[in-house]
Amino acid sequence: MVVADVPVLAEPGAAPLAPERIDPQASAAFVIVSAVDDATVNAVNYARALHSFPTRALFFALHPEATEGIQEAWERRNLPISLEVVECPFRELANPLLDTLTPITRHENGIAAVILPEPILGGPVRSIVQNRTALYLRWLLVFEPHVVLSSVPYRIR
Repeated sequence: MVVADVPVLAEPGAAPLAPERIDPQASAAFVIVSAVDDATVNAVNYARALHSFPTRALFFALHPEATEGIQEAWERRNLPISLEVVECPFRELANPLLDTLTPITRHENGIAAVILPEPILGGPVRSIVQNRTALYLRWLLVFEPHVVLSSVPYRIR
């Protein structure tokens, strides 16, 4: 896992930037669910360990026929948070995800903590190929205001 702190530089001659205040009441954590496996359970445990925000699990129904199976697997695992199914017309992920995050990110002091479970299969090249969706989500969310993105890797042996 890589953690990076990217500073924001003030314009020359401008007043120093004030740190942002985070309002836990206007914030939420979102675990992105693509499968109900050990990687997802690990991400749910990580999100709950934050103890800062209400935690929501989101399954984006890119393939509606898979929704029922995911919901049944979620119930079998008896996970402590409910699974929300977000419809994705046209099998497109960006707009439904951003629409889900907007009620949180539009608040001046709200933070949307997006948690991505990432199963690691074999070496780095194979993992990059397998985790295309996680890579796409990182690209989509990296410049979104008030979004904190966390990857939770899980090595599959």
